[in-house]
Amino acid sequence: MVINTSNYFFAFVFLVLFSIIWMSVADSVISFLLLIGALALFSIKGLFSNIIVWTMLLRKKYFKVYDRIEIDENKGIVTKITPLYFQMMEISNWFDADAPTGRVVRLPNRLLLDQPLFNYKGLLKINWREVEYTIRPDSDWEKAE
Repeated sequence: MVINTSNYFFAFVFLVLFSIIWMSVADSVISFLLLIGALALFSIKGLFSNIIVWTMLLRKKYFKVYDRIEIDENKGIVTKITPLYFQMMEISNWFDADAPTGRVVRLPNRLLLDQPLFNYKGLLKINWREVEYTIRPDSDWEKAE
């Protein structure tokens, strides 16, 4: 993290020095302010969309805490909803069971604008799951049925 921050810092210093050397002072100040404005707009865009979707969650109740949902190929039980993200306990990622895996997934709220949402607790209280039985040719099929 320190390396990434220092890389961004040195790139920023390089851009400032480059613009001061090769442009007049007034032009470099204007380009510097435009660069800062563009960076601010890109960072605010994600923050703004997360907060808008959070207000939609509060008003429309697409899902609430302890609902089973699936979004962006992530299935889980919602454990927390915040203005920037929602958190869920992952279910059945690498094994074939509807049980929690123990991992916690945090997804940004803006995913609700781009991805389809499946809420498994919306209509029925039944968790539909097919039960498979293996019957050999020499087993009693009438008893198994």
